[in-house]
Amino acid sequence: MYRRLCSVAVAPLMATTVHPLSSAVQCQSVTSTRAGVSCLSIRACSSTSGTSLGNISSTKGASFSAGRPGQRAPSINCVTLVGVVHDIQTGYVFEDAVTQFTLTTTSLDTANQGEECVVEKDHHTVRCFGDVFSREVRSKLNEGNVVCVNGRLRLNPQVEPSCNRYYYFPYIQVQPPHGQVSVVYGDRRSPPSPVNTVTGELDNSSDSATSGAAPDENGNATAKTQKTP
Repeated sequence: MYRRLCSVAVAPLMATTVHPLSSAVQCQSVTSTRAGVSCLSIRACSSTSGTSLGNISSTKGASFSAGRPGQRAPSINCVTLVGVVHDIQTGYVFEDAVTQFTLTTTSLDTANQGEECVVEKDHHTVRCFGDVFSREVRSKLNEGNVVCVNGRLRLNPQVEPSCNRYYYFPYIQVQPPHGQVSVVYGDRRSPPSPVNTVTGELDNSSDSATSGAAPDENGNATAKTQKTP
């Protein structure tokens, strides 16, 4: 009995391990099992993490391409300006019909609160491309109009013959669907009619006085007629 107990205590303990990749059952001793398990766990973690990361990256790429088929990423040089129109011209640039005008914007520099506000004016060149679009812009624009321009910033290369060098001048390219030109109101020299803050209606008293039509009891404009004898 004593011999049997000693033999059991002296005999090396056996452990059964299962390989995570091949699912093969192996019998190893406890001393060798610790090193083997740590090695197998490291290999399994590396292989699993690499596979999962690959699946995530491929899934993200597939979802991005599937969500926006045939579309480009939005441009980062989109410009929106509001200003006064000057110097309207029409012509062609590389056989493309273009309506060009100068947009003057006004900004206030209020960085220093102790000093007076500085009024800064910038002049931007706007080019509207397209046969139909350029004609539409030319027909609705007049000198002095206040417009809102949305387009993309571009550089126009021009060569200087004296030094044989290129200089790049910025301009705003407007070509649907990448941009639009909207008229805010017709002439800045005649500001729009004031708005009644209580009712939210336009005050057209000056217009009614000049037109000679007096409003009736319901507020509708009626023209007075006189009968001749």
